[in-house]
Amino acid sequence: AWNVVGASALPSHGLAEPRRTATSEVESMIHKVEKMEMYQYEMTKAFLLAAHGTSASQNKAGMALSISAFDAALAELSASTSSGSEADAQQQVEDLKPSWETYKALLEGNADMATPDSAVFSSVEAQSEVILKDLDDMLQRYLARGKLSGIELPPALMYPIKQRLAIEEMTQQALFVILDVRSSHYLERLSSAEHSFEALHTSLVWGDWVTGIPELTSICTLHAMLKVKTSWRGFKQLLKQLRRPRTLAESNALVADMEDTSKLLADEMEEAAQLFESDDGSCNAPAAISTSAWSNGIAEANNFRTLAQSASRVYFQLVKGFDSDAGTAALSRTLEDAASSLSKCLKGSVESDVPAPPTQEVADLLGKAWEAWQDFAKEVQERLAASDNSPATIASFNATISLLDDDMDQVGEQYVIAALAAQPSLRSTVWQLSQRQLALLQELTKEALVVGFGDTAQGKTARFAEVASVFEASHWELLRGREASSAPVSALLPGQPVPRTTDACILTSMAGVLSSFSTLRSTLQQMYSSKDFLTAHKSYIATEAASPVLVDAMLAFKKGWDSFRSTDAMRLQDLHIAYITANPNAAGSKDG
Repeated sequence: AWNVVGASALPSHGLAEPRRTATSEVESMIHKVEKMEMYQYEMTKAFLLAAHGTSASQNKAGMALSISAFDAALAELSASTSSGSEADAQQQVEDLKPSWETYKALLEGNADMATPDSAVFSSVEAQSEVILKDLDDMLQRYLARGKLSGIELPPALMYPIKQRLAIEEMTQQALFVILDVRSSHYLERLSSAEHSFEALHTSLVWGDWVTGIPELTSICTLHAMLKVKTSWRGFKQLLKQLRRPRTLAESNALVADMEDTSKLLADEMEEAAQLFESDDGSCNAPAAISTSAWSNGIAEANNFRTLAQSASRVYFQLVKGFDSDAGTAALSRTLEDAASSLSKCLKGSVESDVPAPPTQEVADLLGKAWEAWQDFAKEVQERLAASDNSPATIASFNATISLLDDDMDQVGEQYVIAALAAQPSLRSTVWQLSQRQLALLQELTKEALVVGFGDTAQGKTARFAEVASVFEASHWELLRGREASSAPVSALLPGQPVPRTTDACILTSMAGVLSSFSTLRSTLQQMYSSKDFLTAHKSYIATEAASPVLVDAMLAFKKGWDSFRSTDAMRLQDLHIAYITANPNAAGSKDG
């Protein structure tokens, strides 16, 4: 990683020194070349900003410090290669020296230019490219030499440095565009650099098995990388402005914004790089989470829980043969939405203002849930394709989603605990209770479908009843509130009070919720108990049909019917007279 030095002398700029200790001569050389690349970008950026008139005195001082640091690093590199045995390495350093002297003279000789000079900018750009190519050739040589010697730096340490250098490179390229130096060329390179930066960021956060980068799970580094992504979003917006026509005033404003934003992004990437090297988990991540982010984090965890239960419900509907075409599309969308939701919980989301996990315990639980979810989603597709709906398969599948739901229940509880520890006044318990209700409704419907798969509901409705009971208990807790001391042990966070609901609009809505819930529960109970009702009814009919009393009664009725009149027409006529025409009761009270 990189350590900022000279910050007191340079409020806008800083130079970097490697913090990690080299374990070999090759790694030491790689460190030196990385430093020199950083110095080169720093001096070029400082020169261009000073020449543009932006923080001129500070940037001139920054340029001078970068030049001095580059000179010192080149002298170290020259001494190291001169004592080595590789002539090619020595020659590379000797070839760099005249190019560097030319470039240094170009910068120092034009540092005090009165007005921007496009010819000078073009010369700076051309000579800068020469220096960068020479440095990159050196770096690739040492990397290859290390690989052949069995010395290969871990990508998880190399990539953050690449990101840090990429920020400086993109800033330099953006300044060349603003100064109209090979604008088309640098706009094209910027597009490629943006893509590479985002790809590297994804690899560092999610891991990359091809390059051997492990998935990032430490909360301190996760929060640092989320800060990087936040600043990157602002930096990227500035890069978009480069592709639009600008007035002189707009260009000047863009340069100032670019200086500030690139420094912020570079500083945050520097912090993340240091954590990639050494993260002892000692950061206070919850302290930096805003009230809205706490709310969004709890909401997103419950959103995933709801989507996971919804996916299992749709799956069971498909297994039962309900609306297969629309159901398959709905299942696919729900699986995608659930994966997106869980990824926000696991790594944080700048766009949705969802924080990275607030504690390592939450991060570990979410990591466990992510693995379970990946297995679950794969299992859904495989079982649908195989049309496997045996009782054992249904039970196993339902157990899988229940375990995942249990993990997310713990996530919700730990989220609330962390939120209250950071900000005791937060209504996090209410957020969790209210948002969990949606997941419970999905689970209730799913459980009714599971019960309905069997030949009987008897002995299989315990979970359905439990979910319904939890929903009702939570509903009344939200309405009436509770004291910390009065909560049952089974309640969510029994040691935490829940305020009473007093808002008239919310009370009206909650009354409607309870009424709709009662209707839903009754409907679901009828659905899964219909088989038992039909079975009981068939049994009743069979028992009655086998009774001698019923047989005698039917025979007596038939004998009486046959002897009443000789034909059906005569029977109809006389019954009509007896029950209607001759009936003494008033109209409307007669049979027939």
